[in-house]
Amino acid sequence: MIDITIPLSFLTKYNIVLSIEEISFAINYDIIYFQDLSQIVDLSLSKYPDNEDLLDLALDFLLDKSYIDANLKNLGFNYDISIEEESLVTNKWRYTILLWLFENRCENNLDYDKINMVYADFDYPIDMERFVSYMPPQEINNKSGYQNIMDNWKEYLYDNR
Repeated sequence: MIDITIPLSFLTKYNIVLSIEEISFAINYDIIYFQDLSQIVDLSLSKYPDNEDLLDLALDFLLDKSYIDANLKNLGFNYDISIEEESLVTNKWRYTILLWLFENRCENNLDYDKINMVYADFDYPIDMERFVSYMPPQEINNKSGYQNIMDNWKEYLYDNR
């Protein structure tokens, strides 16, 4: 998975509230900072107040349990979720990562590399093809180049918000 860590400030700026499954995904792929986790759980409880796993995790933070450390994978976040639910989780994180990258883009070829890595990491989703640098242009006018990719990326973010 692409080496990106998204801070709490970005999640709150865009009102991104995470389910326990989305938190689990983020922990498994190191997408969120450990130091932000207790606040992320707190925010998640505002949307999912009856989720027992979130409540247990929040309680663990309140009680300052010694087993909560940087290696949260030991907490057993391996949920059996349906294919549809898994797709929703991965699509939300793919969108969030692409939004983060867009907001923090370099305005050069490094942007291509980052988009291409997300494209590969998320199993080559069709809806990203129009802004992957090595894919042929799909527009009727056959525009290509950096600005076309940026325009298509921005359009993707707008369409999927």
